[in-house]
Amino acid sequence: MGATRGKTQATNEFMIFSMVTLSALASGWLESSLGWQRLNLVVLPLLAVTLFVVISMHKKIAAGGGSTS
Repeated sequence: MGATRGKTQATNEFMIFSMVTLSALASGWLESSLGWQRLNLVVLPLLAVTLFVVISMHKKIAAGGGSTS
């Protein structure tokens, strides 16, 4: 069981750090090709959806209908 857990942890960390590296490399290209203003406009819908989900979950937990774990 320990070997499987170690391989799973290693795979997880590899995926996380690979995504971090790709994000760091892509950010410069995105900023130079789109510019700051357009890049911020592209992110606004994602920000709105995230805000909606956070507010919805907060209301659900405050009403006693959600789990905090």
